[in-house]
Amino acid sequence: CISFGAFLLPMALFCLANPETLTNRFSQICVWSDHPPFFELLGRIAVRYAGYFSPDFLFLSGDSIQRHHTGIGGELFLFLAPFAVLGIGLALFKFKNPWNRLLLAGIIAYPVAASLTSDFHHATRSVNGAPFLCIAALLGYGAACRFVLAKKGKEALLAMHALVAIVAILQAFVYFNDYFTDYKIRSQLAFESPLSEALSDAYSLLPKGGTLYIEGESLAGTACANGAFYHVYALLFSHTPPSVYAKFKSVNPAKARRYDGHIDKAGLLFRCEIQLLNQNDLSVWIPRKGPLPASAVLVKSYYANGAANGELPYYSLYKVSAEAESPVPAK
Repeated sequence: CISFGAFLLPMALFCLANPETLTNRFSQICVWSDHPPFFELLGRIAVRYAGYFSPDFLFLSGDSIQRHHTGIGGELFLFLAPFAVLGIGLALFKFKNPWNRLLLAGIIAYPVAASLTSDFHHATRSVNGAPFLCIAALLGYGAACRFVLAKKGKEALLAMHALVAIVAILQAFVYFNDYFTDYKIRSQLAFESPLSEALSDAYSLLPKGGTLYIEGESLAGTACANGAFYHVYALLFSHTPPSVYAKFKSVNPAKARRYDGHIDKAGLLFRCEIQLLNQNDLSVWIPRKGPLPASAVLVKSYYANGAANGELPYYSLYKVSAEAESPVPAK
């Protein structure tokens, strides 16, 4: 406990000096961020809370955000569903048992924190429910085993074990086969793979003494719609020392800066190739308009799933050289 507390001390001191760091994110995502009427707020919380007990979330499709869930099955394997229901029923029937009461309390309480946020069916904010639901399934499976043994004998029990094992292995195989193959491709955009790959290439291909020009957006602000992601990746791939970040609050401006229409030193141009048609609609993207330097030569374009497939590129890298000519329109 002493060593654990010692390691936490720097973070505790920082949070005491900057208490807003503990509340900023929650202030953005809480269900009352838009100050709804009281009864509307209660309705929002109730709908979200109930959603975390829906079969669709738990056993069928799960969280729709691909960073949190693959999309294959629910948050728990489907074969656990009948046993979880049976286990919860058994815990209710034997409510006087303190361990059963603890189990039920954990299941009832698990979605409370997640239901206070704006998202529905958010896996990472409700992952604390997984142990309780799995224990309930184990409790239910034990009850089912005792019933089969008492009514049908050992052979029936062995057959039940074999059947459950086969179903469990099949479901696990389907999940992990997808996880290590197709999921890696279809989740690339969710994990900002085009952005990370483009910035990784940009800094690795940048010639010695050259400059990386960021088209259109502030280095410390946003690049396309993902400013925070951009800044994190830029700091990672540029190998920015802490002393440089402390001074500039960004990457070294000698190596990377905003493109303002002038190329005064050879290097690379990092360009976001798409923009929202409507800032209030995140589903419709169009080609980004804007001139390119006259010396720009395309090095590589980066797409949502790694290949063009008729889609618009998200980002592109261009080789540029110092020039005094006017920019040319983008193609």
